[in-house]
Amino acid sequence: LTSIKLVEGGLSRRELKEYCDKITPKLGIITVDTCHAGGMIDWCQPPYVGVAGTQEDALGYSKIHDSFGGYFYLAWGNKDADANMDKKISIQEAVEYAKERHSWSRKGLVHPVINSDKNPDKMYVP
Repeated sequence: LTSIKLVEGGLSRRELKEYCDKITPKLGIITVDTCHAGGMIDWCQPPYVGVAGTQEDALGYSKIHDSFGGYFYLAWGNKDADANMDKKISIQEAVEYAKERHSWSRKGLVHPVINSDKNPDKMYVP
């Protein structure tokens, strides 16, 4: 598991792509939960799937204990996220789980984005 956590400062779309070009995961999940997050994942192609808390041209909203990204990662290991009850959580199921719990997504104020050439309902975390 590789992660980049930014407390201060920033990371450009170019820097993120350059970093990811150096690793070759079986499945790479790039999650961005900031304003204009959709613009950070538009380069994603296999083995990467991009998940953004909001669209490229939109503001993102979150607070402690209420963030799209937080709920997205809480979906794994949570049987309530397994909508089709196949005992596996797909990327799509994790996104839907997060959308149902994140206040701003649930109210339709932000619109999370998945960027992938593959069907996110058939992509699973190994």
